[in-house]
Amino acid sequence: MKMTGNKCAPTRPSWSPRGAGAVYSRVPLDDDHEQLREYLMQSFIDEELKPLFEIYSYCPPDAFACIEHNRREIACRKQLHRSGVENPPLLIPKFPRRNDSTLSGFCILIRSHSYRLGQDEDWLAKAGEGSDLLYFNCSFSSTRGDVDEAQPAPEAFVLAT
Repeated sequence: MKMTGNKCAPTRPSWSPRGAGAVYSRVPLDDDHEQLREYLMQSFIDEELKPLFEIYSYCPPDAFACIEHNRREIACRKQLHRSGVENPPLLIPKFPRRNDSTLSGFCILIRSHSYRLGQDEDWLAKAGEGSDLLYFNCSFSSTRGDVDEAQPAPEAFVLAT
């Protein structure tokens, strides 16, 4: 994705995306997302699993907020696909966990500008916090039977400075 003013111009990938992967950030991102895209893609070696990344513009307070937002988004998109809406957004797939290959929900929380440094571990150690790869159960709590389609109020998220 490339930002131009207030508009986003989607970048056409050279692969067929399996689905959409969510990216959240605690820091303002560069207008040109090329370094970020390269950083994110290095986690996806298998051509069949490469997602199209959706970069959310708000700054979540913590990893739990990212997971809850992603769960709501998964449920909402499934509901849109079942209802037959024309041109619904891509479904959000499950991804294999790195340690045991169990399929689960996945999103990324960027905590610093360390993505600009690529894989250089010496530089990364000096750059501050790296990104969090968040794996989670995609299901809602058993006590919750409905999907709240409303997006969280912007006031619920603190913008990074």
